[in-house]
Amino acid sequence: MKYFLPALFSLALLFSSCQTEAEKAKEKAVRDSIATATLRMKYKNAVDSAEKLMQADKDYNMQHAMGTLKTYNDFIKNYPQDTLTAEYLFRAADLSIGAKQYTQGVNYLEIILDQHKGYRKYMDACRGA
Repeated sequence: MKYFLPALFSLALLFSSCQTEAEKAKEKAVRDSIATATLRMKYKNAVDSAEKLMQADKDYNMQHAMGTLKTYNDFIKNYPQDTLTAEYLFRAADLSIGAKQYTQGVNYLEIILDQHKGYRKYMDACRGA
């Protein structure tokens, strides 16, 4: 029994060393993909939570609006080509303009115009910029 664990460890080490570099790279790519998807979901959940908090306010709450803008910014910065990014840019522009941060609102709209030409609200962004 005292030789069983060292033998098992040696056997596992032997099998893992037989793995080709391509298999190791593929496993790493899968792990990285899962980690990225998990992190993306955390950012999306943060946006959803911030939007719900802001929408629950009966009156405009600047602190909640700024928190929501931060969650949009975090997602946009980390996932610039994601399918949700253009929508978050548009929402951030609307929220910025509502908070009288006009320059920032226009900046968001310009990113849509430059980088998200296929966005369904592209023409609305054109009118806003």
